[in-house]
Amino acid sequence: GVVFGTVGLLILVALWTGPTLAEQSGELRTKLPEAVNKLEAYLAERQPALLDLLAPKDTGTAPAAPNAAPNAAPNAAPAATTPAVPAAATTPAPAASSGRLITAMQGRSGDLSSLALGVLQSTLAVFAAALLVVFTAVYIAADPDTYRRGILLLIPNYRRDRVAELLDALGGALKTWFATQLIAMLVIGVVTTIILALIGVRGALPLGVIAGIFEFIPNVGPTLSAVPAILMGLVDSPQMALTVAGVYWGIQFLENNLLIPYLMSEQLDLPPALTLITQVVMATVFGFLGLFVAIPLLATIVVMVRMLWIEDDLPPLPTIEYPAARRTQLLRMLPDLDEPPAK
Repeated sequence: GVVFGTVGLLILVALWTGPTLAEQSGELRTKLPEAVNKLEAYLAERQPALLDLLAPKDTGTAPAAPNAAPNAAPNAAPAATTPAVPAAATTPAPAASSGRLITAMQGRSGDLSSLALGVLQSTLAVFAAALLVVFTAVYIAADPDTYRRGILLLIPNYRRDRVAELLDALGGALKTWFATQLIAMLVIGVVTTIILALIGVRGALPLGVIAGIFEFIPNVGPTLSAVPAILMGLVDSPQMALTVAGVYWGIQFLENNLLIPYLMSEQLDLPPALTLITQVVMATVFGFLGLFVAIPLLATIVVMVRMLWIEDDLPPLPTIEYPAARRTQLLRMLPDLDEPPAK
């Protein structure tokens, strides 16, 4: 019931915010290229060395005009002397320098197309795998007792009670983590939308939705969600982009130091270094989808180690009382070597 109620609530929220989200998403899609153009103009004006690194100047020159003079007719009339053009008039505008960067990007269109195709394929694979994970989780959540009983049937009788306690602890830890993530996603999405709207950033609602969704991925998600927001701030001015970056940093600082510790209530205290290492390993082995399951997997391992290795007093190994060895008739006939020989 809770699962279906949550899904219904999400559908109502989507219907309520859908038109505004679609409108601002269109504006976001239109304004992002403008932000890239402003970034190019800024590089052309303030950082020409970086622009030369990104888009090297063309060293090839066209054939000079005097080289064609021998082929001209000898009786041709001398050309009229043209007045010298001032040097300032030949100085290229910043837009021309910015055009070099665009030309360099267009020259690499083949590589960009291949990269875009690879990203599209990876995105579709991640989306399909995510759907599989979601549907599997829904099936398990609909009737968890069936799967719990199935696991307990595989355990010997003398350990079933402890394994049942372990399963309950794992379920509680995962529920705590999932509820914490949902609340954090909602809070971060709403707060980000409100603050971006107050400071005048265009497309505040879709940017807030992106921030809320990417909040599901710890450490990496907030950084990825800040990129489009900073670009949208760059549409207005570099100062606005810096302001947006500061806003995202402040939100993440308050979340990591106030919101998450309060929601966790020390029920699922995961070491930050171990969390980061788990994310790197899972992302390397399973790709982008590994980032989604890294924290639940780490929480499961931590709870199992805590209960089965640290807290649990494992019973000693059973001692087997072997009966005294009985000598066979042949051994009885042999003299006992431990006894001294008779004189």
